[in-house]
Amino acid sequence: MLAVGELQVIAFSPPLRKSFEKLGFATNKGYYQVHGVTQDIMTQAADDLHEDDLWILLTQALNFYNGAELEQTAIKYCDLWQAFWDKMQEIIESN
Repeated sequence: MLAVGELQVIAFSPPLRKSFEKLGFATNKGYYQVHGVTQDIMTQAADDLHEDDLWILLTQALNFYNGAELEQTAIKYCDLWQAFWDKMQEIIESN
């Protein structure tokens, strides 16, 4: 689940940080200082490849007996992410 979530964070964190910056929020320290991509010279990011570490952990947890359970949990987690982004879209469209 961490690997699935991390892929979501990696995809959306840099644009979210830039959006917050445009709204006047400080993004030069704290959470947004360390999330982004390493090509962004304004961050101290380590996000580019560390999702690979999480996928390795997931594959180590997977065995013959729990594959279906892990698949169901991953689908549920993805559905939750989808619901979250659908709500964000709804909020944007209502403003």
